[in-house]
Amino acid sequence: MRLQQISETIKKIHKEAPDLLTSVGVDVKAIIRFRDFILHHYDEADYEVLFDICKNSIPVLKRQLLQLQT
Repeated sequence: MRLQQISETIKKIHKEAPDLLTSVGVDVKAIIRFRDFILHHYDEADYEVLFDICKNSIPVLKRQLLQLQT
């Protein structure tokens, strides 16, 4: 559910300010595709892939978003 919420928020931010997230290297299109997959095919999700996203991709996204503070 948290991954879904994060991806939904990224989609909303991108809609309001299309260049903001890409300016710090966020792959918005991949996140939106992931969001669509989670919403429509959650029962098909590979839990090892979801774990990998939490372990590896979320920390990268966090670093990218923190760049917006400066």
